[in-house]
Amino acid sequence: MFRTTSAVLTALSIFLLPASALFAVPTNPRLASEATLPGTTIFEYSPDTGDLHVYQDENAEFEITALEITSTSHSFLYDGCPFAPVNCFLFDVYRHDKVFRLDQGGYGDVTFPAALPPGLSQSFVASDLNVDGAIFLGGTFSDVILLVPEPSSFGIVSLSLIGLLFRRRN
Repeated sequence: MFRTTSAVLTALSIFLLPASALFAVPTNPRLASEATLPGTTIFEYSPDTGDLHVYQDENAEFEITALEITSTSHSFLYDGCPFAPVNCFLFDVYRHDKVFRLDQGGYGDVTFPAALPPGLSQSFVASDLNVDGAIFLGGTFSDVILLVPEPSSFGIVSLSLIGLLFRRRN
């Protein structure tokens, strides 16, 4: 009961305040090769599974309380909450064009399973997603970067090593 009442009061306060008081202008995440600031929010897309993992670096002082990710191409694979009903909150949104998660207690990281189609390129994900959010005790994300590991590099190295092992045996 308390958690629901608290969530409703938090959401009502959000709707009564102007958006500029809560969020900065949504931005595209920067690529990971660039320098990061302390407290950077990191978005890690897995091309193998389509999972999107959101977390803050070890220098972050406060946890994420609100997170909004929009897709200009409507790439999200959601049509409802992907989590067990216990982890779906009243004001969370999971649609093809938008993911919004609000938790007034804050969370350090969250994984959105199969959020995007597998196999997307880093440049596509970086240009398609717009990110906005709030940090516990006020403020917005100071810096947002995108990590997309290269699945093909590991596969090529693995196949090469297997080939060398078989060649040595013959």
